[in-house]
Amino acid sequence: SFFVNLAFGFVVGIFYALMLVPMLAFMGSASGIDTGDLELGGAVAGIVMIMMPFVFAMFAAVFNTLLGLVMVPAYNLIVKMTGGLEFELNSLSVRPMPAPTPKQQATQPSLSTLPPPPPPGAQSGSAPPLSPQPPTSPPGFRSDEPPQSSPSGD
Repeated sequence: SFFVNLAFGFVVGIFYALMLVPMLAFMGSASGIDTGDLELGGAVAGIVMIMMPFVFAMFAAVFNTLLGLVMVPAYNLIVKMTGGLEFELNSLSVRPMPAPTPKQQATQPSLSTLPPPPPPGAQSGSAPPLSPQPPTSPPGFRSDEPPQSSPSGD
C-alpha cells in the first residue's frame, strides 16, 4: 500500500506542479515589488516544479498508509458488530428461442423475397408536394376594412 500511494502521489504531484508553476511564475513577475535585478519568479517556479512531485509522493504515501492502518481495523470491527452486508447473486437463466417450424418459415417472407419500394416520384395517386401557404389572419379581421380609430378619444 505504501508504494502504491507513493507512485500515486508522484503522479498527482506532477499534475499539480504543471498547474501551479505557471501561476507562480506570473505572480513572481507581476507582484509589483521592486526586486532590482533579481528575478525570482522563474527560480521559484523551477524549484516548485522539481520538488512538488516528491513532496506529494511522500505526503500521499505516509498519510494514506497511516489512514489505512486506522481505517481497516475500524471497518472490520464495525462489520463484526453489525453483521456486514451480504449479497446473493443468482445466475440468470436464459432460454434459447425455439427454431421455427417449416410451416412458420413458409408463411413469413424473408427480407430477400420482398419487392423493393417504389421510387419517391413514381407513386400513382399520391398527393402533390405541399407548397407554402400565406399566413392566416386572426379571427374577426378583414383586410378590406379601413383601420378603426381608437375609442380613447384621440
